[in-house]
Amino acid sequence: MTPPKRSNALLLLFAVFCLAPSIHAQQASTATLSGTVSDQHGAVVAGTQIVVTQKATAVSRETTTTDTGFFSIARLPVGEYEVKAKATGFKTAVVSSVVLQVGQNEAVNFVLEPGEINDTVH
Repeated sequence: MTPPKRSNALLLLFAVFCLAPSIHAQQASTATLSGTVSDQHGAVVAGTQIVVTQKATAVSRETTTTDTGFFSIARLPVGEYEVKAKATGFKTAVVSSVVLQVGQNEAVNFVLEPGEINDTVH
């Protein structure tokens, strides 16, 4: 009879080998979208709301720019996206088509124009 400790160790080792390919597949089938937001004078716009919407599913993910105007959204499923940047005192900026491929790190940088948030710039 196998001692319980050895049996547990073999079971754990088996589980790791079975789960490792599925974890790797999830990471390998996604992409990252990042970028910066600034105004027309090159000053960063901290606190900008970034909304990324996958066109095929209409599923959205949101983030906010940092104090340096940077944003990043990781583990996005591959596909086509619309990306919006919204900040108080500026027109909403939209990039209507960003196509993400497996493992890609795509940069989308925004230069916001002064205006109302309800006004949209494509």
